[in-house]
Amino acid sequence: MIRTMDILVELGRGISAKPVQWCKGLYSKIRTIWEGHRPWGYYKVLENTSHRKVKTIHVTPGKRLSLQKHRHRSEYWLVAEGCGLVEVNDKELLLEPGNSIAIPQDTTHRVTNVGKEPLVFVEIQVGDYLEEDDIIRLEDDYGRRTAETQKSQI
Repeated sequence: MIRTMDILVELGRGISAKPVQWCKGLYSKIRTIWEGHRPWGYYKVLENTSHRKVKTIHVTPGKRLSLQKHRHRSEYWLVAEGCGLVEVNDKELLLEPGNSIAIPQDTTHRVTNVGKEPLVFVEIQVGDYLEEDDIIRLEDDYGRRTAETQKSQI
């Protein structure tokens, strides 16, 4: 039996290895759609519609996301576990379980896990375009392209 959030595949006894391998391959492809690994941790997509995306974000202790903004979406974060230092524009705010913050479209932001345990928060994205290429990175600890490196390559 293979189960994901959206699909359940159940095979009877005596099924050959070929369909089993096919199902495992399908599961692997589906999993990559709803889970993404990054240098700072990982995220899981819980819901994805044309104007709304809901994720859980898991940040490793001592790591932080890029300083970034988005042209097409606003984000809402609710901390479930751990402790995060959130930068929004030039302000810093410490968020603990149960705390939340709204991040309007075109607002510079990032979060750092300042605790010893994983930081887990729910992120709700709302907007007319919700893909990963809407991230405009201003600073990045992991060598990924930023808006500045993109300008210098033009």
